[in-house]
Amino acid sequence: MDVVPPFAPGESATITLTLGANNRQHRYLSFASMVILSNDAFIGNSDPMAYPIFDESGNVILSAILRLGAQIYDAGTEVNDETPANTAFFGQAAPDTGVTEGGVIALHTGFDPANSGGILGTAMFANADFTADDYSLLRLGVGGGFNITEVTLVGDVYNIVWDGGRAPFQVQWSRNLQEWTDVGEVMNDRAVEIELLREDRAFFRVIQGAVTAPQTAMFELTFDSVWSAATHPTDFLAGTPHFSGLIGSIYNGNDSLWAPGGTTTPGIRNVAETGGKSPLDDEIEALISGGNTASVISGGGIGRSPGQVSVQFDADQDFPLLSLVSMIAPSPDWFVGIHDLALFENGQWIEEVVVQLHPYNAGTDNGETYVAPNATTTPQGEITRIVAPSPLAFDGVVAPFGTFTIRRIVS
Repeated sequence: MDVVPPFAPGESATITLTLGANNRQHRYLSFASMVILSNDAFIGNSDPMAYPIFDESGNVILSAILRLGAQIYDAGTEVNDETPANTAFFGQAAPDTGVTEGGVIALHTGFDPANSGGILGTAMFANADFTADDYSLLRLGVGGGFNITEVTLVGDVYNIVWDGGRAPFQVQWSRNLQEWTDVGEVMNDRAVEIELLREDRAFFRVIQGAVTAPQTAMFELTFDSVWSAATHPTDFLAGTPHFSGLIGSIYNGNDSLWAPGGTTTPGIRNVAETGGKSPLDDEIEALISGGNTASVISGGGIGRSPGQVSVQFDADQDFPLLSLVSMIAPSPDWFVGIHDLALFENGQWIEEVVVQLHPYNAGTDNGETYVAPNATTTPQGEITRIVAPSPLAFDGVVAPFGTFTIRRIVS
């Protein structure tokens, strides 16, 4: 167990751990951190195997953990007083002054906006969205080191052992530190025996990530919608909720289809208002002709939500970004989508990423209900994420409409 010193909002703290990729006791990250000020609230991982640190090849796979407001835990050791005037988070006079409680660990009800007087119901958190990056309470990051831990010579056999780094590896040797020669094949193991004629001296090095990522990669995107009376109960239209066909592009970053704060093209506008893929498909073809976009992605929709649909597509290192949209239907001009999602990072293709789908307003129609009559916004507004208005919000929170899961397909 290791302890990180306390740190305030906006600050960070770092601790160094020595972990072995082959040590089963080092396989998962477990953590807990007190929420200050509070009586007995903390952030932690409820599932001891939720955060594996290494993959089967011993590579560090854990990069960042985002803990949200809804994941605050109550230790059950002191009675909570969640009234705004004397909350257990801000009103306690000193440590250990609360009423002792022999309770159990549970999600903290003080962060539940449905409970009158809860933390999210106080004025200081009015309109706060604890699913947005700006309101993340804690982010943990793990980075792996890379060290040769042992070099021994027995007869004419060198035994070399190392830890950390990213497989696959290539071992090399040299007499003069200038000319290097590969030894053996590319490997995933972190130990090797090398037989060489005895030299007065020999230098060794290990190259991590020895295999260059392929120029192209195939991906599958799966759209899982959860939109239902359970997730968005206000004015819910039974039997009618659906999503239009998926449409988007693969590009190099110079011609993004859409982004929050921008204005829609005629193509994005038509997707958001009618679900039609035209003229967005023609707009993307024009971008392809301009050289900054590689291809159109076009897939099916979801005829009734909840539901699922998938589409496959190719990406290229020169065109590594993904944008994709689908209309929330029926609606005035609401849609879900992703923009500028990088599929190739740090010299490698991503293996899998899951994106929460929050609703966006295209800024082209003033309607405030699912089936409002057309009411063109003049002048046209900006694309904005919907965080409050009815009917999407329930108890002050706009829940995600589903997820996009993007997985690399390896043949």
